[in-house]
Amino acid sequence: VDQYESEGVKVGFRQGWRLGWNRRAFRLWLIDLILTLPITLVFLAILGGTLILLIALIALTGPLAALGIVLLFLEIIVFVLIAAFISLLTQFCGRAAVLDDLGVIAAIQYGWTIFVKHWKSAVLMWLITAGLGIAVVVLGMVAFFLLVPVYLLLLLPAALVAAIPGAIAFGIASLFTTTPLTWIVGLLVALPFFFTVLFSPLIFLQALYQVYLFNLWTLTYREIKAMDTTSPISPAGIATSDD
Repeated sequence: VDQYESEGVKVGFRQGWRLGWNRRAFRLWLIDLILTLPITLVFLAILGGTLILLIALIALTGPLAALGIVLLFLEIIVFVLIAAFISLLTQFCGRAAVLDDLGVIAAIQYGWTIFVKHWKSAVLMWLITAGLGIAVVVLGMVAFFLLVPVYLLLLLPAALVAAIPGAIAFGIASLFTTTPLTWIVGLLVALPFFFTVLFSPLIFLQALYQVYLFNLWTLTYREIKAMDTTSPISPAGIATSDD
């Protein structure tokens, strides 16, 4: 998207795959890991403590169990809000790593700077995408039922595609186990292939939405950078050796 907006260059599938399959993809993974892992671990620890407290309150004094339930719901609400904030921040940090070719730490710093300076625009865009997400869920439910005739047509191709890996898994499992475990192994391997082909129309529609969503955030990042006339942190002035 950035190349198309800057230079008018359209990228095909193979070119896009080569562009994505590089160290920038690893940077994106590291950014997600750094931003989400600590919050997730803290939440799980607090959630575990709350559940233990809730069980103790139920065992000792039943009426006080309501307090534990309230605390549990408050923690879930706080975690959802934090997760939404992290997802919003990663939109900027990830694009700083990819479009500006920054290292992991530098991309997080620059993404945070951009977000702080233009948080109103960022939150507004997040609200728009959240509304679009709700609409897509509703339309997806409608499309699921409208595509029932297509599912019926894809039953046979899906079964044929799934039969190959299922049969291979069945043959390998039969060397080490006996029935019915061999059938279970073959079925477990075949089912993902079966449902992938069967629901490929829905997957295609979801892919279109993801392309639109990623393009929307990329253009948003470009526009916010264009509005950032003061440029407190220049991407070219940040070291990229931290990845």
